[in-house]
Amino acid sequence: MGLLRWIFVTLSVVGLTTLGINAFDNLDDPSKSLLGAAFVSISGSGGACSEGMVFVGTSDGGFCIDMYEASASDDCPYTDPQSKQQSDDNLSLTSCEAISKKDAPPWRNISRQQAELACARVQKRLPTSNEWYRAALGTPDADAWGREDCNLDNVSASDPDKTGSREKCVSPAGTYDMIGNVWEWLQETVQNGAYQGTTLPENGYVKSITDGGVPVETNQDTPDPSFFNDYFWIERDGVRGIFRGGYWKSQSDGGQYSVNITVPPSFTGAAVGFRCVKDVAK
Repeated sequence: MGLLRWIFVTLSVVGLTTLGINAFDNLDDPSKSLLGAAFVSISGSGGACSEGMVFVGTSDGGFCIDMYEASASDDCPYTDPQSKQQSDDNLSLTSCEAISKKDAPPWRNISRQQAELACARVQKRLPTSNEWYRAALGTPDADAWGREDCNLDNVSASDPDKTGSREKCVSPAGTYDMIGNVWEWLQETVQNGAYQGTTLPENGYVKSITDGGVPVETNQDTPDPSFFNDYFWIERDGVRGIFRGGYWKSQSDGGQYSVNITVPPSFTGAAVGFRCVKDVAK
C-alpha cells in the first residue's frame, strides 16, 4: 500500500510540474497552455465552437459566430462572386461551402436567401440582429481610419479588403470586420416599417436603441457621439431585409449601431456579404 501511495504522489507532482511549466511557457496566450485548454473545455465556451468561430456568451447561454466574414471555399467555381448568378453557380455544387477564414475575399453579391442556404449547408444559420450586435459590441468605432482600423474610409476602392486584414478591427468577442468592409445580412425581415411588433423610426442618426441594438429613436440632422455618429436607413413599404455594420465607403455613418433596412431580401450587391452563427447545445 505504501508503494502505491508513493507512486501516486510522485505522478501527481510530475503532472502538476508539467502543467506549471507549460503554463509559464504560454504566458502570452494562456489558452494555449494545458491548464488554459482545460479551463476552456470545462467552461463549455471555446470548446463548443468549430474552427473559425468564436463563442459569445449571453444571459441564456450563448452562441458561436464566424470570426470572419464568410468566404467561398476553394471548391467553389467562384471564390469572389461578382453577381447573383455566380453565387447561384457556387451553391449549385454541394462541395462549395461558406467558410470563416482570414485573408480571403468576403462572399458578396449574394441575396439573403442564398446566404441562408450557404450557412445551412455547413450546419449554421444567419445571425439575428441581437446576436450580431452582441458579437460586434466593443469593436473600435472611431474616425481614425488608419490602415489597421476598420475599413470605413476607403472611398476610392472598388472592392473590400480581404477578411481579417485590419488588425484593430476586432471586437472583444474576437470577431473581425463587423464594422465596415461589407454590410452583413441578418435573418430577420421588416414589414411596412415594423420590426417584431415595433414601428421603427425615420432615417437619421442613431439616438436610442433597444437592448438588441436596434434603433428606436433617430435625429435627421444631428449625429450623436454616444453612438459614434452611426446612421439608420429605412424604406417603409413592403418587406425589407436587414443588414448591419456599414461597408468600406460608409465613413462615420457605419458602425456597430448602423442598420440598413432599405432593400428586399432578394437584393444582391457588391457591398453586401454575411457571416454565420451556430447554436450551442444546452
